[in-house]
Amino acid sequence: MKKADNSIIIGADIGGSHITAAIVDINKKCLIGNIVRKNVNSKGSKVAILETWVNAVKEVILPYHGELDKLAFAMPGPFDYSKGISLIKGLDKFEAIYGLNVKSYMSNALNIPEENILFRNDAEAFLHGEMFCGAGKDCQKAIGLTLGTGFGSAISQDGFTKDLNLGSEPFRKSIADDYFSTRWFIGRYWALKGEKPANVKAFLDLANIDIQADIFEEFSLNLADFLSRYLINGDTVILGGNIAQSSHLFLPLLERNLSKQNLNITFKLAGLNEEAALIGAAASFESISV
Repeated sequence: MKKADNSIIIGADIGGSHITAAIVDINKKCLIGNIVRKNVNSKGSKVAILETWVNAVKEVILPYHGELDKLAFAMPGPFDYSKGISLIKGLDKFEAIYGLNVKSYMSNALNIPEENILFRNDAEAFLHGEMFCGAGKDCQKAIGLTLGTGFGSAISQDGFTKDLNLGSEPFRKSIADDYFSTRWFIGRYWALKGEKPANVKAFLDLANIDIQADIFEEFSLNLADFLSRYLINGDTVILGGNIAQSSHLFLPLLERNLSKQNLNITFKLAGLNEEAALIGAAASFESISV
């Protein structure tokens, strides 16, 4: 492999509790080699967070002996994606790197030119990856929703993808992100049963069938109410994130509730899983839409 091979990109996906990294071949639309995944304490120190990110990338590129010089991050917001500066504050994560120029830090730590390090919104990267070679590859237009630690949203049309940031929109007593993310499920179970599961999987393990049904029914009603403000009849929606893995518990209800509002929506489950954001971030070198 030559260093000038523009199709081989290092992709990294930053989550609230982990980093995933791999080598992406955007010509072949696939990952090369192994995926490296490391846990990250998003409430930790600046050094602890950044060193974990750097070590994950170093582990991925080790077999390539300095031949790779392009790196793309899928990064949660708020973030200055063009300058590479973290603006995350007041979200109970990554407080320690607020205001830091992550692009410059990574450039120095990894010996990669700053102009060869790109950042892309994580929801946008997820949808772009799915449109590029996943569940949306045959769609001209789709909306992507990631249901997990946070509520991500993006829209893609004719090869251009952009973040929608619907999670920040007002809903009920606060914002949408508070209703369509892991912490809502934890909060509802806590309110009903007095126990606080660590995540949605733990909630599913603890909750009996009736409690699961009640909570997912409420979730479906809320999500249909919210999405009806933004969707139009005939839209295609691609669902990703950990909560989407339990789609059988809420998707039929969601479709039925939207249908009551005269919205016939095609839902597709993500086909690439964690690979989507890596591929979508790397594809920024081919086609950037921010």
